[in-house]
Amino acid sequence: MRIIFMGTPDFAASVLKPLAESRHTVVLAVSQPDRPKGRGHATVPTDVHRAADALGIPVLQPEKVRAADCVETLRSYQPDLIVVAAFGQILPRRILDLPKYGCINVHPSLLPKYRGAAPIPWAIKNGDGVTGVTIMRMSPGMDEGDILAQEEIAVDPEETADSLFEKAAAVSGPLLLSAIDAIEAGTALPVPQDSAKATYSKKITKEDARVDWTAPSDQLDAFVRALTSDPGAWTRLDGKVVKFWKVQSIPASDLEGVERAAAEVGDPCGTVISVTKKWFDVLCGTGALRVRELQMQGKKRMDAGAFLRGFRLKPGARFEGREEA
Repeated sequence: MRIIFMGTPDFAASVLKPLAESRHTVVLAVSQPDRPKGRGHATVPTDVHRAADALGIPVLQPEKVRAADCVETLRSYQPDLIVVAAFGQILPRRILDLPKYGCINVHPSLLPKYRGAAPIPWAIKNGDGVTGVTIMRMSPGMDEGDILAQEEIAVDPEETADSLFEKAAAVSGPLLLSAIDAIEAGTALPVPQDSAKATYSKKITKEDARVDWTAPSDQLDAFVRALTSDPGAWTRLDGKVVKFWKVQSIPASDLEGVERAAAEVGDPCGTVISVTKKWFDVLCGTGALRVRELQMQGKKRMDAGAFLRGFRLKPGARFEGREEA
């Protein structure tokens, strides 16, 4: 088949590679425009742009894919199929109807659960034990199309968004190629989604990623793992932003000595209640959060031991709560 691929981040680039190396021909890669990033605001190519360049695939980066000139450019490539993975723009009907075999989407959840932009973070945040990847026919609605193929993925207790994205990427390529074979052979069996079971996973903004210290420690543990590395769970200490990379939930029953005493006298949530050479504990709504890896504003990611050698953190110090924003 002649295929146009649409995607933007690393997950999409991981899907593009096996597709490009298959018997099919990827005639064009479409990605969001490159954007300035970092302190120097240098323009950085998207992950799909870089991958397509490496694979020798021409790249189109429209501000609006629905623009008439963009639609005509897509039409000029005469695609049999359009494959979409985390592209970032909604396709209008005139693009959905353009290819001979329509458009299909690679979505990292078990639809109809977690329709929307952030299925992997929400699966971890909500403590799911299983998620997966769905290949679906695209329709005008948000992730509402018929299911062509699905594969489950186990979510480990210590899973992070980064590690789960890697698992989903590894599953997506073979699942996609199998679905394309079925479409081409006329043996695909589309299954309508049960919209009554649908849930929506909205994009998590930077403000959404602010730590709420009144939450139980096990929920905050999942919260931190769900948001690595974008946008990253964060709070403030002495007015500076602190981003958490690795934490551990300490149940209230496991708090000892001074930690238990601090909790009992009513120290506010967000208070540091114990400091060692390798980690420190912060009081939560229930239990405590043991911080093992973090990143101070303007600094690199580091383990808590390195942080504590350069920053005099003592019990009684307090991280700002969300209510103080």
